[in-house]
Amino acid sequence: MVADRPWPDHPSATARAHVAHEVRVTPDLAALMRLRRVGVAHGRGAVVDGANVEALRIAGRPASDLAARRVPWRELVPTDAPERLVAAARTLLRDGGISTTVEVLRPDVLRVPVLLVAALVHGPEQAWLALIVDLTDEQWRGRLAEHEMAIVSTLLDDAPIGFALLDPQLRFVRVNREMAAMNGLTPEEHLGRPVFEVVPGVRASAEPLLRAVFETGVPLRDVEVTGTTDADPGVEHVWRESFFPVRAQPSAPVQGVAAVARDETRVRRLQAELAAASERQRTALEELQHALLPDDLPEVPGWRLGARCLSASDLVRLGGDCDVVPLGHRVVLTVGDVVGHGLTAVGTMAHARAAIRAFLSEGYGPGDVLERVSRLLHSPGVGAMATAVVACLDPATGEVEYASAGHPYGVLHTAGSGATLLTGAQGPMLGTVRGTYRTASAEIPPGGALVLLTDGLVERREQSLAVGFRRLVAAVETARRDAATAAEPSRLVDALLATFQPDPEHDDTCLLAAVRDAVDERGRGQQLTQTSVRPTHTTGLPATTW
Repeated sequence: MVADRPWPDHPSATARAHVAHEVRVTPDLAALMRLRRVGVAHGRGAVVDGANVEALRIAGRPASDLAARRVPWRELVPTDAPERLVAAARTLLRDGGISTTVEVLRPDVLRVPVLLVAALVHGPEQAWLALIVDLTDEQWRGRLAEHEMAIVSTLLDDAPIGFALLDPQLRFVRVNREMAAMNGLTPEEHLGRPVFEVVPGVRASAEPLLRAVFETGVPLRDVEVTGTTDADPGVEHVWRESFFPVRAQPSAPVQGVAAVARDETRVRRLQAELAAASERQRTALEELQHALLPDDLPEVPGWRLGARCLSASDLVRLGGDCDVVPLGHRVVLTVGDVVGHGLTAVGTMAHARAAIRAFLSEGYGPGDVLERVSRLLHSPGVGAMATAVVACLDPATGEVEYASAGHPYGVLHTAGSGATLLTGAQGPMLGTVRGTYRTASAEIPPGGALVLLTDGLVERREQSLAVGFRRLVAAVETARRDAATAAEPSRLVDALLATFQPDPEHDDTCLLAAVRDAVDERGRGQQLTQTSVRPTHTTGLPATTW
C-alpha cells in the first residue's frame, strides 16, 4: 500500500478476533464460500482473513497461506499500480460498496484481470466481503459457452417447432418436446433409438433426405416430408423440414444431422378449404355477372359487332360490363367499369345498367343519361362509383353521339385517316359529383370501326395511361391492316387482346367493337349473324370467339 493508504496494515488482535467471529459464522457467508465459479473473500481493513477455493485459484495461492497468516492486499496487486486499489478502497469506505475491474498478481508473476464487487459488513474496523470473477479469456469463454448451451437448451425445449439431433446411424441423440409430441412419444423414449423405428411411417419420404445430408454435407431447407406417426394414427401429415449437417469444425466430417420440422397438415387443410370457398364464391359471382350480360348481340344491318369480357382468374374481380341496346332506329353501345370487386360491384353494375337502359328508353342523349346515372349513384344509401361510356349509333348514316364519365377513350378507325381517340366528351367519374356531361359526335364511314374498352386493357402499373393509349391506337391500326381482321370485329378483339395481354390479377377487361360493312358494288351492306357475348374466365387469350 502507499503512504496515504486508507486502512491500517495491522489491526489489534482483539479487533481481528471479533471481526473473524462476526464474518465467518454467518450462514449466508458460509453459503457464499461454497460457490465454485465465483471467488469469495472476506477480511478487515487492508488484510484478507479468508477466501474460497475459486478465489485462491485466481490468486494462485494455496489455502495454507491464509491458514498460516493474514494476507495483506498489497501482496495481491501489482506494485506498479497501487493507486487503483487505494482509490477503490476509498470508494468502498465512502459509499459502502464498489464494483470495478482490477488485476490480481499471482506468485508466478502472472496478472489475472478480475471483476471485483465488494461491500462493507456491519461491524468494527471496516469488515468487508468481496466477490471476484475471473475475466481471463479462457475462463470467460468457458462461462459464456456454458451460458450459451443453457440458453440454446432452453430455447430448443420451449420452441414451437420440432428439433432433433441424429447420429450417423440415424439414432436420436436429442429431441425437444415439440418433436416428441409430433411423434407421439416422450423425449426420453426417443433417445438412442433409430429414427424409423420410432416413426416408420415417414421412412419413404425422409430417409433419402437424411442420407443425402450425411453423404454430401449439404443442408436441405424447407423440404416436404409426408407420412404417419403414433400421435395421429392413420392420418397422413405434411411436415416442412430442414436438415443441417453437424460438424466439430467447418472442414471436419459430418458427425450428425440436426432436423427442424413444423407440422403443416392443419394449415394445408385450411388453405384447401379456403381455396374451395373462394372458388365457390367466384363461380357464383361470375354466374351472376353472366346472367346480367346479354346472351346475344343484336343483328344490325350493315354492321358487325363483337365483344369480349375477361374476368380475373383467381380473384373475385367482377366489375366490367358491356351492353348493346337497340332503340328504334338507333343502337346504343355502352361499356362500364365499377369501382371495387365482388358482389357489391356486380350489384352496382346491374343497378347502373338498368338505369342507363331506362334513361335511354325515355329519349335522353348520352350526356344526359350519364348525368342522371351519376346523380343516382351519388344519392344517399348508394354511394357507388363507376366509369362508363355511352355511344348512340345511327346504323344508316354511321353517325355516333357519345359521352364518357371517367372512362378510357374509345377508338375510331377509318381507312383514310387511321385510328383516333374519341376525346371530345370526357366527364368526371359517375357517383363522384353532381354535374353535367357533354355529348360529342363522330362519323364512322363504310369500312370504319369503333372500339370501346375498359382500362384493364391499357392500364399498367409501370407506365402512364398516355403510353397505353398510344399503344392502343397503333395496335388498332396494325390489326386492321389485315383484311380479314378489318372486316370481322371478333378477330379485331382477339388481336388487341393478343397485343396487350391484359393481366387478370389487375382487373377485368371488356372490349366492344362495331365494324361498318364496306359498301359492295350494288351499294348494299351485309347482314350480321348473332354472336354470343358471354364473358370468359381465363388467364390468357380465350380459345373461343364471340
